[in-house]
Amino acid sequence: GATECRGGGEPSESGERRARPRRGAKGGGQYGETLERRGLWVADHQSAGVVVDVGARGVERSNFYDLMKHFGWRGLLIEANPALIPQIAQDFAGLAFDLVNCAVSDYEGRATLSLGVNEDISSLNVEATKAWGELRGGVEVEVRRLEGILSDHEIPEDFDLLSLDIE
Repeated sequence: GATECRGGGEPSESGERRARPRRGAKGGGQYGETLERRGLWVADHQSAGVVVDVGARGVERSNFYDLMKHFGWRGLLIEANPALIPQIAQDFAGLAFDLVNCAVSDYEGRATLSLGVNEDISSLNVEATKAWGELRGGVEVEVRRLEGILSDHEIPEDFDLLSLDIE
């Protein structure tokens, strides 16, 4: 019969639940994978060893920090909110990365980045920001097309991973 799991964990062969290690736990991961297993996967799937993170936010919100830290991948980190840039630079210090402070859109120029209820919420679209709660204000930012940023930073066409965390 089917094994049912409630409250997290994965079924063992006997059907009992096993707790998953916390994300970021030493040697663990979201599903209990080890650093060694991740290394094997990376070796099998890596092309250029380059990631592009649009809406970088910082290490706590990064999808790519582990690839950069443990496997030496290069990162292009793009963040629109200028207030977050110093913390991102500190979080990724010692790793191979370029950090770009601009918003990404389908045009180039300048625009107001609406700032939401916390530092996780910002957008060029004020209505998208308001959907999360009250506005804290706005800041004028440079707006660029992703293609130009990739070119400026010599990101190869076969880069490995792209994360778009933008509203």
